[in-house]
Amino acid sequence: MTGKLKILGLHGHAQDAEVFRRKTGGLRGAVKSIAEFDFLSAPHKVERGEDGDEVGYSWYRYDSGMETLTISLRQSLDEINSIFKAKGPFDGIFAFSQGSSLAILLAALQSEQDTPLAKALRDAIPEVSFRFIAIFAGFLPRDEPFRSLVTESSPPVNSFHCYGEKDQIITKEMSQDAAHVFKQRTVEMHGGGHFVPSSSGVRKAFKSFMQSQVHPS
Repeated sequence: MTGKLKILGLHGHAQDAEVFRRKTGGLRGAVKSIAEFDFLSAPHKVERGEDGDEVGYSWYRYDSGMETLTISLRQSLDEINSIFKAKGPFDGIFAFSQGSSLAILLAALQSEQDTPLAKALRDAIPEVSFRFIAIFAGFLPRDEPFRSLVTESSPPVNSFHCYGEKDQIITKEMSQDAAHVFKQRTVEMHGGGHFVPSSSGVRKAFKSFMQSQVHPS
């Protein structure tokens, strides 16, 4: 393999590409010699801020039940397929919280699972192929049948999982459940809450994982 790793960043709920870029400068700096990042904003607007006067974005919506969830997810898959086609190929996905849940689903779709749902979703992302994910505050999809699609698969990608011991939004148990789906996994826990950390220990572990993906065994 020559050149730097190409990595796609998927932000958390109510964030956007630029917010996620700013919040991850410390980690990205640790691997700047071996990796370059692109960031994508989700397609669904959501209000944030105390007065709802700020706008963020979400990868899927729940406001009208399963039909809305499925349609909104399909729209997000279309956006991801488009960026893979325009700027790919990407070696891996780097994600936080809701973006991590989507990354886990995408990883499951890299498997050969042949259920009707897996085939339908895979057909929506013909350009999407990658070798690894690096996720922070990750969790399994909460809704069936998407959750079973993941838990019954064996994602054929390497994975790095980092989560906060004191995270009250995505608990460490939720992130541990997500990590256990992956056979090839590296797990790093930090002492904080719901954020992407940049402590020296996490930077070291993240860099080590990324270096292993430059020349995968």
